[in-house]
Amino acid sequence: MTRLPDISLSGPMRSGKTTCQDYLVQTYGYTPMSFAYAIKVQVARGINTSLHASDLDREPLKSRVRGILQYWGNEFRRKEDPDYWVGKLSRRLWQTKEDDPDTPVVIADTRFKNELALLKGRGFTTVKLEMSQEDVYKYFQESDGPTLGRTEFQGMMLHDSEHDLDEEEFDVILESKRGKVEDLLKRLDTNLMVKSDGGEDVSA
Repeated sequence: MTRLPDISLSGPMRSGKTTCQDYLVQTYGYTPMSFAYAIKVQVARGINTSLHASDLDREPLKSRVRGILQYWGNEFRRKEDPDYWVGKLSRRLWQTKEDDPDTPVVIADTRFKNELALLKGRGFTTVKLEMSQEDVYKYFQESDGPTLGRTEFQGMMLHDSEHDLDEEEFDVILESKRGKVEDLLKRLDTNLMVKSDGGEDVSA
């Protein structure tokens, strides 16, 4: 019987976390979960009662609401209670595992120390993607066009959510390069060493 590890993904915005998550969902049947899901539900309702959380994952809304999500999630909710979002995901994770303990879960938006600590405590394999700021900026230019200036971008990259895990340790660190998606996914397979109960690599 194949047993897949739960996986936490961290890294800069636009570094490929969602791409890796989608790959794990489609290839191995992972269940995706997100710290930001509850944030997006609240923000979507505040913008328009007909919007759903998933609408904020698609362009052009995705880029336009990033600052709103950061403010609501960090400057408002986390300032009131640092574990506000951690508690919400923890309850959803507990329910998912209660329903099916063998369900492999992937979380692609681990950005803060208490989030990482929660998932390490639950036995997650922690993965960090590293991408140069220049590559991240080029991705933003492709989606936002010339409307996003270098100064504005650098300001975004200074946000706490981009740096809180800089000194933390991870099980796996992968370099992510713009335009090298297939290479990233191959190395994700290789480095995660996804194993069956007998210890055999099932990623080949």
